[in-house]
Amino acid sequence: MNDRTQLTLDEKADVVRRVFSHLAQREPDKAITSFHPDAVFDFTRSRGPDRGTFVGHGEIQKSWAKPLGTWVEWALKPDDFLALEDGRVLFSLRGRMVGRDEIELHVSAAHIWTFRHDLVAKADFFQSREDALAAAGLADEPG
Repeated sequence: MNDRTQLTLDEKADVVRRVFSHLAQREPDKAITSFHPDAVFDFTRSRGPDRGTFVGHGEIQKSWAKPLGTWVEWALKPDDFLALEDGRVLFSLRGRMVGRDEIELHVSAAHIWTFRHDLVAKADFFQSREDALAAAGLADEPG
């Protein structure tokens, strides 16, 4: 673990990219190693059927299992990283998913992640970057 208490924005972005790269490669066991054992994934703002709050490695990995099992291709790319004053990082997600029946879905969303040392302590999901900016108190920021 890093001796510093705060990662730089670039280091946080690297963690985020690594997590989504592992998930795209169907490697949730590798992705979860970037999360603190007591991490919280807040997916309550989702419009999808699998919304909820997931705590700890086991629950978070279970929350990933259904989308990874449903989609033949699942590739979300994080970008537009923004450092928040309280140390959290806000970022957008864009990507596409392809089902077994070849139905293709293009998606966009946003997250705000909180880090404890060099591990993700909390991941908050938002349907849009605008929603994430509003939650961070930055509704007037360009998105």
